[in-house]
Amino acid sequence: MPWIRHLRQPALRLLPVYAALSGFTIAVLLAYIGWATVPGLTAPSAAACEEELRELVREYRLKGKAALAALLEERAAASGGRSVYLLADPKGEPIAGDLARWPGTDSPAEGVLVFDRDDNPDRRVMAHVRLLEGGAALLVGREVGAVVRARDLIVGAIWKGAVLALILTILAGLVMSRGVMIRIRDVNRTVRDMLSREGTFGTSQDVGDDLDALSRGAGELIETTARLAASLRSVSDNIAHDLRTPLTRLKNHLETLRADVPANLAGPVEQALAEADALLSTFNALLRIAQLESGTARVSFEEVDLASLVRDVTDLYEPLAEEKRQRIETLVIPDATALGNRDLLFQMLANIVDNAVKYAPAGGRIRVRMERREKGSAVVVEDDGPGIPGDKRALVFQRFFRLDESRSTPGSGLGLSLVAAVARLHGIEVTLEDSEPGLRVVLVLPARTEQTPAA
Repeated sequence: MPWIRHLRQPALRLLPVYAALSGFTIAVLLAYIGWATVPGLTAPSAAACEEELRELVREYRLKGKAALAALLEERAAASGGRSVYLLADPKGEPIAGDLARWPGTDSPAEGVLVFDRDDNPDRRVMAHVRLLEGGAALLVGREVGAVVRARDLIVGAIWKGAVLALILTILAGLVMSRGVMIRIRDVNRTVRDMLSREGTFGTSQDVGDDLDALSRGAGELIETTARLAASLRSVSDNIAHDLRTPLTRLKNHLETLRADVPANLAGPVEQALAEADALLSTFNALLRIAQLESGTARVSFEEVDLASLVRDVTDLYEPLAEEKRQRIETLVIPDATALGNRDLLFQMLANIVDNAVKYAPAGGRIRVRMERREKGSAVVVEDDGPGIPGDKRALVFQRFFRLDESRSTPGSGLGLSLVAAVARLHGIEVTLEDSEPGLRVVLVLPARTEQTPAA
């Protein structure tokens, strides 16, 4: 039944818990308000009784019991019943005042007494008692019936307010839960539509509440997305693997023909050989990236001397830089090591330096330096080329991504993708920064104690 399914919704199941917590919080808050407010209503009367009691005790000490009794009779008559006075002997028998007997059944004792005058709750009295020298007891009080009624009104309002707040909390929870469930159902509908297009939506989605359906739908959507991504990656990797063999044969045939072709065909053959080499290089890079990302590559880690690695890379690219009248400046730090695969680290750094040489202008300068940082050793490569816009720096690590201004230069767009794959394998942090002008690439290799081969 639809209404039974509606009651199974998590928002409604949790509503009593939320209502109880909200009601408890409101009750505590209102109780604190009552605790802080009600005593303040009787505080003026208590202060007045204490002050008058001290004055009467001084009168007793100065003039004696008879004078005190006369003063009490006078004040009782003048108060019009709003104040209560009583002077009693040690047994509680009245001596003077406007009470016919000592309130309560106990003998007089110092402290505060609360009693109903003439057994009338509307004439409740709060009195203060002081024992005098000689055993007599002096009582001074004020009628606090109005205060009691105000207190009862406040306490009643607090309880009614708590009940009303609880009802409003439940109603607000129902309204909010309905809004949340409508949004969840919208998301569920979108997920079901997406999965239906892929033919993977299961009938089990109708079992349980909306959150269960959303959880299952999100799980299926993630699995479908992962499957499609893996399928797409597998297609590109299989294409690269399957085409590498015929391309190798094509290159071998072209090299065989190069020695026998007429002079007028030598140029096209050389051009075809160069294209075949570029294609083979692209496919080899694709396969290498796939192996590194999937963890199928056989990689052994060892302690690598980073200074030697940096020198070998810069030595390799110095002739190419000299052809463009560029200058490579190198600054290394001795005794800097990292745990990793030297060949992969060499290829990663070589790709970065290759890009710097490729995009730096003729006569430009390329700086390769090492630094010590808190996380480990850093290798920084800077050039004074055009750089990479800030909004494109995260994209350049994707396969085949190339900036529009770079499409006229040789390359496949896989160099930085390989850099990212090697960095992930070694736990290296790669950052692209603005060198003003040019690009700064920062590689932070973690300390040996933190570095482990990635799966």
